[in-house]
Amino acid sequence: MFLEMDKVKLEFMLELNRREGFSAIKAGWNVGNSFQVAMVSFRYVPKNLRNIPEISEEFLLGMDETGRTVKKILQRQGLIDLSLSYLPGQPASFHAFYTVSFTNTRFTGKDIPFVLDTIAKIAEGGIIDENYNFPVEPAQETSTVNFPNFPYETLYGRFLFGILNTSLEEGLFFPRTSRVFDLKQPKDLPYDFTLPQPANKILEAVQDDYKKIISLSPHWAHPYWIYQLAAG
Repeated sequence: MFLEMDKVKLEFMLELNRREGFSAIKAGWNVGNSFQVAMVSFRYVPKNLRNIPEISEEFLLGMDETGRTVKKILQRQGLIDLSLSYLPGQPASFHAFYTVSFTNTRFTGKDIPFVLDTIAKIAEGGIIDENYNFPVEPAQETSTVNFPNFPYETLYGRFLFGILNTSLEEGLFFPRTSRVFDLKQPKDLPYDFTLPQPANKILEAVQDDYKKIISLSPHWAHPYWIYQLAAG
């Protein structure tokens, strides 16, 4: 797993070097071109700041505003969750930079263009609409749990397996076509949890209600929750 994530990290570094405005940040605790750490820190300088001296107040304020705007829009739209960092007392290159953790095995090389394109688009004033195109979901093995030595199949057994599978599919293994956050207004939240009749339909209703609730939780192992050290 770690070798595979090292390959993704290398791909990410190479793509950073190819793109205008992007650059890796090298610091004592995070050497951008070394595989001794799981994180890569990088920055994006928008076009309107590239000809301004980096030691100037205009540059620093511009980078700060850009970084905060990018992070706010990414989170509000639920597209990507990554950290925005600062190192006080360091050169301007350490001001308002992003960090990606390569411990989430759901993040692959196919996701790199999406992440960098999205950051650059927002930083340059682009509008991210509700129908923003996610990358094509690569084929993955199903995460459905199946214990062949389960001694019997009962109504409650199927119910418990259903809850477990829902927890995995809706609470852990989120596809790229979903959002890291799906923020809703109170009026949009599911609230009608009336149990049906007859009684044999109750467990099915409970499972459906559970799916509604857990789908509203943060997607901790989503491919684009990419600054968590323990994600994936």
